[in-house]
Amino acid sequence: MRKGTVIAYNTKIGHGIIKDTNNQKIKFHLESKEQVSRLDFVQFDIAFVNGSLRAVDVSKIHDSEVISLK
Repeated sequence: MRKGTVIAYNTKIGHGIIKDTNNQKIKFHLESKEQVSRLDFVQFDIAFVNGSLRAVDVSKIHDSEVISLK
């Protein structure tokens, strides 16, 4: 799994952008019930969706996990 920070997220449509640890910007769409906010740390996989690379299986990393990443 890759890790990164949510740098933009539209709660109404569920679309956002993650900046990963390699400073790449990756778009994502959340259909799950888990909510993320701007500046949340997340983990995700990369998949080819509708003709482009997207972050999939995005899940928020909880505070105790973030501390171990630093």
